[in-house]
Amino acid sequence: MNEFDELQEWILNENLIFKPSNPFIGRFVEAIQSGAIGMDLAALIRGVLRYESERSGGERIFLRVPRRANWPNELMYKLVGIVILDEVRDSYLLCAETWLPNWLPQADKEGPERPLFALKPRNQMKEVEGDPFLKEVNRLNYRCNAQRAAVRTVLTSPQDATILLNLPTGTGKSLCGQLPALLFSRQEGVTVVVVPTVALALDQERALMPLINRPSAYFSSSSRQRENKEIQESIMNGTQRIVFASPESVLESLDYSLQIAAERGYFKMLVIDEAHIVSGWGEGFRPAFQELAGWRKMMLRHSVTPFRTLLLSATVTEDCLETLQILFGSPVQLKMFSSVTLRPEPAYWMRKCSSRTEKINKMLEAIRSLPRPLIVYTTEVKDAEEIYSAILADGYKRIRVFHGNTGQDDREAIIQLWSKRQLDIIVATSAFGLGVDQAEVRAVIHVCIPESIDRFYQEVGRGGRDGKACLSLLIYDEEDVSRGRRMSAAQLIGVEKGRLRWDRMFARKQQLPGQIDTFLFPIGKRSKRINGRNDYNEQWNLRILTMMSRMGIIEFDWGVRGQISDSNDNITRVVRILKHHHQEESFWNEVEKYRRSSRGNDREEFDLINRLLKGEECVSDVLKDLYSINDHSEGIYTKNSVVAVPACGGCPACRRTNKLPRGVPGTSYPLQWPAENTTTELLEKYLDPVRHQLLLFREAKGSMQNAYSRREKQNMFRTIQWFLHQGIRHIVADSKWIQWIKEHEALSQRHIFFTSSLGEHSRRARVKWQIPTLVINEQPEDSVNVFRWMEHPTTKENPVIFIVSSTMANPIRPETLLQNTSNIRFYQYEVFKQEVGI
Repeated sequence: MNEFDELQEWILNENLIFKPSNPFIGRFVEAIQSGAIGMDLAALIRGVLRYESERSGGERIFLRVPRRANWPNELMYKLVGIVILDEVRDSYLLCAETWLPNWLPQADKEGPERPLFALKPRNQMKEVEGDPFLKEVNRLNYRCNAQRAAVRTVLTSPQDATILLNLPTGTGKSLCGQLPALLFSRQEGVTVVVVPTVALALDQERALMPLINRPSAYFSSSSRQRENKEIQESIMNGTQRIVFASPESVLESLDYSLQIAAERGYFKMLVIDEAHIVSGWGEGFRPAFQELAGWRKMMLRHSVTPFRTLLLSATVTEDCLETLQILFGSPVQLKMFSSVTLRPEPAYWMRKCSSRTEKINKMLEAIRSLPRPLIVYTTEVKDAEEIYSAILADGYKRIRVFHGNTGQDDREAIIQLWSKRQLDIIVATSAFGLGVDQAEVRAVIHVCIPESIDRFYQEVGRGGRDGKACLSLLIYDEEDVSRGRRMSAAQLIGVEKGRLRWDRMFARKQQLPGQIDTFLFPIGKRSKRINGRNDYNEQWNLRILTMMSRMGIIEFDWGVRGQISDSNDNITRVVRILKHHHQEESFWNEVEKYRRSSRGNDREEFDLINRLLKGEECVSDVLKDLYSINDHSEGIYTKNSVVAVPACGGCPACRRTNKLPRGVPGTSYPLQWPAENTTTELLEKYLDPVRHQLLLFREAKGSMQNAYSRREKQNMFRTIQWFLHQGIRHIVADSKWIQWIKEHEALSQRHIFFTSSLGEHSRRARVKWQIPTLVINEQPEDSVNVFRWMEHPTTKENPVIFIVSSTMANPIRPETLLQNTSNIRFYQYEVFKQEVGI
């Protein structure tokens, strides 16, 4: 009996125990159990029927449901596209029709909802075998090749490295920060992960709670005072391991605790999630993100040990990269790991309406037909509240609104309900969504024109995070276009007012004792001629300082123990002046040139929105132009080229030309860091002095045919452990070894990288990522690949040791044993073990 048949029995007898795995059936059952009624149930019943129909190849599927109070009535079923085929005293027999909206081009033939209910796989990313230390986060495999390469990039980086990980949504960026944080703090330590929203902090805390069993989300709330105090104390005594906090919290209430941790050697890593926000100028401008650069400089000076800086983003543009390089590109150069593949899951649909009334009606029609859960995005708080009211008036109760004015306690409650499948619809501004991982979202509706295509793509990315088809529906009118264009312009102060603000801050600055060109700049002083509240003035003064920082005129710094007030109790910032021509007229001409350039960039990005709306080219071509980065160097900064790999789940242009959904993930390799000789003198003594390789021939007993006795396994463990002590970090061997290593207490604690396929570790991979490696070859069919590897000398810093069968033939001369013809220094395995004392 399948789950649909079980559901039919359960509906007629709710006393039965029924725990379905299917997301549509599961959501419906949970809704019934939590008391859902009316239109909410009607939409969920539609989801069950449409899923089962698509699963059955488009057949009409029937479901009998009770006809009683709290269940939908005839009108509700009709509104959501359900037909009542049979009506008796106590039940209805139902069937759902396909939604074919004639107001969406080509939708009357294709049916926008069909791939969604069919749960069509779109993303071709495949899991790859994990390294042994993944058990730290209860994982066996990496989500994809790009995630593995990113994690290896971080774990092999120098302790003071600054890394930008540019990875597409769905590849698991969070793990790339969380896993190293946990590995680096096994004994003691703390990593601070800066997140843009409380929703994301709570989401991450919930995911890590089974692993660290302590609060890790730090934010201001009346309900979190006890947890916040516990986090502060744990940071200072080195037991916190990881904390998620906003940039404002890091710079203010957590600053003291984190400085103490740095002085005691506990601070391991600074991670900035959604790092593209750092470059934002728009309505949501948050200077604290950019001030983190100055705070980081102070922490690097005061920390007794170096720490890594990790920037995470799925949407790095060329302008964003330049900003991050300026702010975080010293004292060591920022390195970028990039594996940018556009999302293949969303199908894009668009409709321009003649009025707001038409727009709301089209939205309501879509909501009645589309699968749950779904998100409705708009731009302003007022619009979000109006749309929320309209959906409530249509009869839905499993819905909440989330925007900048939503209180902290309400935000926490909404995130909890959303994650537990107790909400079906969220109406939101951009305040909701960044990093909140709800894998089942099948539809994202925009009832607005976002001010940038970057924001649009970010929000569309809330759907299809499980790799299955999702839908992006953009419904707008002319007023939305005008508003989006207005909001797209960077909020940069005019030169005249900007100069006035700068001159006043400069005149009131106070030099810090013993520091050249470093001052406390007052930013919170009310001006008689420049009206506005203190926080308003503070925001604009920070914009001036931020703009000058991006221009290379100043750089932010930070005071020890949060020194941000002067003797007059003004709000201040620590600023280091790098160039001194700011009093000259030529400088302000440069400022005007910068302002025009910034506005030009904003116009160019809104031009991408216009290209999207015209629908004359594939959406992936528009997005590719935004997220590809040209290769060039400027001063101390280098930008390596990034080509966004195109993908499209369907768009107006592709549907007109009958192009099918497509998307192929790219290939990724870890960054190659500057070579460091980490191997011991003892190992170097046995390496071939020219090729930096060592060949060990092992007798082909039962062990080489995969029949390891317990004693042979222990002997090989001792050999592996010896080589690890000599500086080997990467093992290439049969996949059974990774399982055995995970079971071995001592070996599983080490940062060992493991590759189980010689084919996967191709010549290109070996060139791209060189690391001290041990190869255990047990498969005769891999002998040719092993031989080719031997043919290419390695470097002194990255030697390779081969353990092969004594009967391995020379592939060039198959009648001859390799040990009789090899030009690499070699030993018999047992002799070598005795000589080194294994």
